Amino acid sequence: MEKGKQMMGTRTTSSTHKRAATTVLVLLSLVTGIFMMASIAMALPGEWNITVAPSVNGTITPGASGVATVAAAANATFTITPNVGWHVASINNNGAVITTTTQTFVVGPVTSDRTFAATFAPSAPVYRFFQLKQGSHFYTSDEAEKTSVQNLLSKKYRYEGVGFWLNTQATSMIAPLYRFYNVKTGVHFFTASLQEKLDVEAKYPTRYKYEGVAYNVSGNPADQPVWRFYNRKAGTHFYTSNPTEKANVQATMTSTFTYEGVGYYLAK
Repeated sequence: MEKGKQMMGTRTTSSTHKRAATTVLVLLSLVTGIFMMASIAMALPGEWNITVAPSVNGTITPGASGVATVAAAANATFTITPNVGWHVASINNNGAVITTTTQTFVVGPVTSDRTFAATFAPSAPVYRFFQLKQGSHFYTSDEAEKTSVQNLLSKKYRYEGVGFWLNTQATSMIAPLYRFYNVKTGVHFFTASLQEKLDVEAKYPTRYKYEGVAYNVSGNPADQPVWRFYNRKAGTHFYTSNPTEKANVQATMTSTFTYEGVGYYLAK
């Protein structure tokens, strides 16, 4: 009996060893399979990450969280939005610096992890004054002239702040904005139309004094429009790039202002 017990014990131990060995093999197979799947995922990724650098004076979308995820071989479209008073100066696409003022940029096809960033530059302000006597507006981009009007003509002109921002780096900003001074009313007139400039000079030489180019603007309809109104009571013009202000004038001041359309454009 003792012999038989020993023999039964030996068979039990042997069976346990076989089961343990089988379990180890199964685990090894599972681990190997996981590593194989991981290797396949790394070789054929379903998506890539674009690390978007933090922006100063503007935002980049998508990428507010710092990373934009893109499907493999797909394109990624970034919208670059400058803060007020700033414009896009350049884009860094995975180390390649591109000088541009565009606010939409397409990256792709994306086949690896990469980086994206944008830099912003300050735009030049155009200051706006309200002429109290005539109820008209005066615009200047000249800092010295702005200071002079504030110091010497504060009883005549009320400063209203920045009327426009000029992206002087944009290639579309090459059209001159001509400036005239009405010697009878003391009001300024601005036009980006060369033909209108020539007409004013030919028809009203004693009324309007040509003062030169105020600043450069754009003639590209893809840029921000500056709308022009004619004040029928005062015989003056009003310009605005603010859609809310434009809508308000059209809704509440039609008895005074006639809408004349887009006067010119400004690069964004």
